Amino acid sequence: MKVKNALNAVVKYGQDKLPIKHKLNAALVTLKYKLKFEDLYHLFGKYVGNWGDLSIKFKFEGYKNDELVKTVVKAPVFKPTLSVKADTTELIHGDTYDATRIVIKCVDEHGNDCTYAFDSIRLEARGVEIIGPKNINLIGGSTGFWIKSIKKGTGSVRISNVNLGEEVLEFETK
Repeated sequence: MKVKNALNAVVKYGQDKLPIKHKLNAALVTLKYKLKFEDLYHLFGKYVGNWGDLSIKFKFEGYKNDELVKTVVKAPVFKPTLSVKADTTELIHGDTYDATRIVIKCVDEHGNDCTYAFDSIRLEARGVEIIGPKNINLIGGSTGFWIKSIKKGTGSVRISNVNLGEEVLEFETK
């Protein structure tokens, strides 16, 4: 006997073809929470069928011992971007090469992973060498690759996608 179950049933079956058990659930919800049919109608319009309306944004705040420790914002994604992090930006080139891992993620405006992203990523290197292919794909919104040092000095890796933008990481090889 939950409001969300009543609203989800309307989505699944439609208001006119709602099975009797869901009609009874909706009736019990209206009695329990002292709602009118119009109230359910407005809740449906606000949280489920809000086509053309403003997007709904949910903000969750986690507290421990009365101190805010985490905030997560969930909202529709309008502008996903690349998040790129290297394990280190300093490489040591000696008798052999040094290597580091670079992790690429597709994130939304609030830093949430876009796990549905499978975009193609183009890699370009200067002063370092990419180990593996120069074109890779996000899998479930993320991927990674390795680079290695080829000489002492500076280097960079350019990571780009036509829709997600580009990031450039700078490296120093000692």
